[in-house]
Amino acid sequence: MAYKRISPQPVAEGGTGAITLTAHGVLIGEGTSAITPTAVGTTGQVLTGVTGSDPVWAAPAASSISITGNSGGALTGNAFTFTGGTTGLTFAGAGSTETLGGTLAIANGGTNATSMTTTDGVIYYDGTRLVTTTAGTSGQVLTSNGAGVAPTYQAVSAGSSTILTKFTSSGTFTINASTKWVDVYIWGSGAGGGSGRRATSTTSGGGGGGAGGGRAYFRAPATAFNAAGETVTIGAGGGGGAGQTTNTTNGIAGSNGNSSSLGNLVALGGGGLGFGGTNSATGGGSAQSVVIMAVVASSGAGGAGDVVAGTAGNSATNTMAVTGGGGGGGADSGTARAGGAGGALTQADGVTSLVSGGAGGIESGTLNGAAGNSGIATANIDFLMGGTGGGGGGGQKTGGAAGTGGTGGAPGGGGGGGGGSLNGTLSGAGGTGGRGEIWVFEYK
Repeated sequence: MAYKRISPQPVAEGGTGAITLTAHGVLIGEGTSAITPTAVGTTGQVLTGVTGSDPVWAAPAASSISITGNSGGALTGNAFTFTGGTTGLTFAGAGSTETLGGTLAIANGGTNATSMTTTDGVIYYDGTRLVTTTAGTSGQVLTSNGAGVAPTYQAVSAGSSTILTKFTSSGTFTINASTKWVDVYIWGSGAGGGSGRRATSTTSGGGGGGAGGGRAYFRAPATAFNAAGETVTIGAGGGGGAGQTTNTTNGIAGSNGNSSSLGNLVALGGGGLGFGGTNSATGGGSAQSVVIMAVVASSGAGGAGDVVAGTAGNSATNTMAVTGGGGGGGADSGTARAGGAGGALTQADGVTSLVSGGAGGIESGTLNGAAGNSGIATANIDFLMGGTGGGGGGGQKTGGAAGTGGTGGAPGGGGGGGGGSLNGTLSGAGGTGGRGEIWVFEYK
């Protein structure tokens, strides 16, 4: 059999269909037609496809990577730079990896610290970063050393062995688990003052001042108190007598004070209410005897109202003392009659005033009696004192009203008596007694 060589050898017979090929060109298939070489590409070019035609050498297309953050526009390109800005963070690149480093600043929610150096230390801010205190020992407490100085653990000072709890409204007392002994000081509320009489000139007396509230002191071991809590009741001040609306009629008495209590420990409210004004002198609330630290003491009695000037409430000087309200002044069309001052809290001499009572009112000045003052809130007093009585209201002369009695100071001050009025004018109402209060000292 004869063999005939075909040149070039066709693709259909396993050949290339070409006699020569371009050096460094890429061969492209053309079906049954001869293989076609591409042109030679230049450095950096890539073989790029062309739809329906032979691929060609071309520069690479630009990157289409897009990065989008929580805010701001998207980043698009083929090269990006990362920076931590003011966060304190940094980016370190090596090869194809970017490593996040640095210390996150306080302003960005970080600590601005690379470590917390003390195990069991308490973390605090030193003005630049978060740091730790030294660790305390058993029983020490973390103590401030003032501005600009780090807090430190220190031994408990002697002063922190006493806990004082004050109650000015009802609630619950729960004893501290470490307490050994308890002192309880209780004040009942003061009684209200009586209102003035409404009648003719010189026959219309002022109301009597209310007496100060009762008070009590108790000392007991911690075991005497219910660990689950003791109910605390603070007595509201006794109400003052309402102004008289009927001609030629005596004034209306005030109300007794209300008791304050802690569990079964009780201080009675002021039992000596101020009587309503009459056509003569009207008694103020009478004093209550109480026992304080085995010393017999009295709550301050209220001053008497009168058809002339009211009488001042009794002053007091003993521990936890309270005073009564001043009596109201009488109605007198010829002379302005003053209400009596509330009783004062004094030094042991009974003369030098520590806490004044409320001033009495008078038509030629301030008509209404002034409120009493709080002794236990007054500086430079080295023992506990209660409230002082309110001043009595001034009687009506030629003005259009009679003075009202002042409110008793808290705790336990008596209300002042109201001033007397002339027929046709509402008499002065009595002042409300001061509320009760309880102080509890716990000793560890």
